[in-house]
Amino acid sequence: MLYVAGTIVALVALAFLINNIILFRNTIAQYVAQGYPYAEVFWGLFPGQLLPGLFQPIAVYGGIAALLYAAGMINHKVTQCVACCSQVEPMEGNEHANAVESEQTETVSE
Repeated sequence: MLYVAGTIVALVALAFLINNIILFRNTIAQYVAQGYPYAEVFWGLFPGQLLPGLFQPIAVYGGIAALLYAAGMINHKVTQCVACCSQVEPMEGNEHANAVESEQTETVSE
């Protein structure tokens, strides 16, 4: 479940990243259509619009996705460790019944 949630958050981050790049392109196109030089508009909007638009999805949503993946991996390893440590080795033949019977007789005799 954590892997699925991490994948969904990563896809949302990618969608926001693409959306911010398209918004930046459209904003530049509007300013250029009004007669401003492309280089001036690009370097004017680059630090204020594009960089925050790139870093926010990567930092916020990418970080959340990475944390979900890490939590999923930790959960998987802990589950394997607990399952490995809690396995009871089966006794051969009728030894299990004999062991239970001898424990019961010891308890009764005490």
